[in-house]
Amino acid sequence: MEDVKIITLNIEAITDDLDNELLGKTFKSIVSELRKQDILVDDCRVELLLSKINAKEVKKNTTEIDWDRLRAYFNKVFKKSARIISDDAKKKFRQRLKDGYTKDDIQKVIDNCSNDNHHKDNDYKYVTFDFLSRPAIFERYASMEHKKPISNKGHNNH
Repeated sequence: MEDVKIITLNIEAITDDLDNELLGKTFKSIVSELRKQDILVDDCRVELLLSKINAKEVKKNTTEIDWDRLRAYFNKVFKKSARIISDDAKKKFRQRLKDGYTKDDIQKVIDNCSNDNHHKDNDYKYVTFDFLSRPAIFERYASMEHKKPISNKGHNNH
C-alpha cells in the first residue's frame, strides 16, 4: 500500500479574513504545491474556501478600475491632460459597473463620445470624467455601436 501523507490546514484564520488578498493567494499556492506532492488536501472546507477566494478574485478583476490607465486613455483620445479623476466621478464609474456595465463599456463610452460631432466641434471642452460617468450620458454612449476614435491619419488611434 502506498504511503499517504495527510496534512491539516487551519482554514479558520483565512475564512475570517477573505479580504486579505495576500492570504488568499498564499493559501491557494500552498494547496497547489501540496497537491503536486500527492499530499491529501481534499477536505470539503478547503474546496469551499478555494471557490470563495476564486470568486472574490473574479469579482475584483471585473469591478476594479485602473484609474491611471483610464486617465491615460481619456487624455489620449480627447487630447487632454487631465491629472486626476475626482472621487465623485470614480464613485459614479464604480456604480456603472455595479449596474451591470463592464470596463469595456467605459472604453466604448469614451470612444463613442470622441466621435460625437457636438463634442468634436467644441474641442471636447465639456467632456470630463464627471460628464461621462453620469448615468444618462453613460447609457447614451454605451448603447451606441462601438466606434473607435479615428486619428487625423485615418487609422485607429490605438
